Amino acid sequence: MISVRNLVQTQTTDQLVDHVDIISRCLSVEECVFNPVFVLQDGDEIFNRAKLLNVGYVEALKEYDYECFVFSDVDLIPMDDRNTYKCFSQPRHLSVSMDKFGFR
Repeated sequence: MISVRNLVQTQTTDQLVDHVDIISRCLSVEECVFNPVFVLQDGDEIFNRAKLLNVGYVEALKEYDYECFVFSDVDLIPMDDRNTYKCFSQPRHLSVSMDKFGFR
């Protein structure tokens, strides 16, 4: 599930396309079946990622009885396929470091 603000911005649209492409390749390596869910916030209100993901979760479950959710941001694109996308018994943050922070 990916939260997005103001999708009409070209940069955000490009990021979304890149994100889906890279995640698709990563998940195909793991032979995962997945359905990307995009939760969009429009307007000029303060971006509320948590609220978007909560709404997305509730709405996605109306469509299908998903057993696993992976929450992501449009600007946290994996660099390669070494991250394991699967469900664990406890919640897990998959972005443990980022290049903009020197991977610390």
